[in-house]
Amino acid sequence: MNKSRILNLIDLVRFKKDFIWGKDYFAKIEDGKVASSILFSRYLESKKVLEIHEFDHQEIELLKDFLNYSTKKKYQYVISKLCERKQLGEIEMLRANGFLRLTREYTFNYTDFKTISLDTIPVICDLANKKKVKDLVHLCKNAQPLEFRDYLFHSPKFFKERLDDTYIFYAPSNMEHPLGCAYKLDPEKDLFEFVIPPNQSENFLSFLVVFVDKFIHFEKNESFSFVINENIDESVIQQLEGKFELKSSKQVLIHKTLAKDKVKVLEKLSNKIQIPVTNGQVTNRSKSIHGREFRD
Repeated sequence: MNKSRILNLIDLVRFKKDFIWGKDYFAKIEDGKVASSILFSRYLESKKVLEIHEFDHQEIELLKDFLNYSTKKKYQYVISKLCERKQLGEIEMLRANGFLRLTREYTFNYTDFKTISLDTIPVICDLANKKKVKDLVHLCKNAQPLEFRDYLFHSPKFFKERLDDTYIFYAPSNMEHPLGCAYKLDPEKDLFEFVIPPNQSENFLSFLVVFVDKFIHFEKNESFSFVINENIDESVIQQLEGKFELKSSKQVLIHKTLAKDKVKVLEKLSNKIQIPVTNGQVTNRSKSIHGREFRD
């Protein structure tokens, strides 16, 4: 009988699928063979979000089965990052099946850039440590769109496994509160993602220059690329496009699998919530309304 399911370790050997650390296969099995599969993982080690890495854009039914699986397992969202030049078919398929564009990621190649003097840069950069994990998580929450801060952030586990390759930016006068961070995406490549809250957009070039000066050694022929997304100010992206080689741009697509927690929905829909207390009275607690719709 044909069916779709997650492949276990025995299946990987039986069906000759590559074992990829931290990722799983959701596959359609036909006549004892894998007819098609979706490669996925937990997004940023999140307990509520999955990320699709590879899939056949012609297998619509398999995608629907995967979304149903995600809903049953109570994952809040499914995300996929697709190259706008090479994966147009995949983007169109996801859009046709309920995915909406969350943001766009840009990958730039860093070239010789010395128009900013280090003496004028108002930030410093240092390697992360265990004591800073909580601060890093808080920082990443503030770098997400308001709509998704409860789910689309880097978990503590994510940073604990990457402390040797995670760097934090501070104002020299305040080493207690990070302004932004950067971490290595791939242990085998000099590719770093910068996580910058929107209110620090104007400082991004300073973050970049001080990071490169301290941790990238071009005299050893090290290459260096960096990733930033359009959640920061659009003018910063335009400035980067004028200074560095744009290697790729990816659409980050998102699909909501579950309705949000009812309490959180009420908090966003109402300025005041009446909360019962033990003596039978009620108390009013003010709640500001925040929210940001999916961008189409």
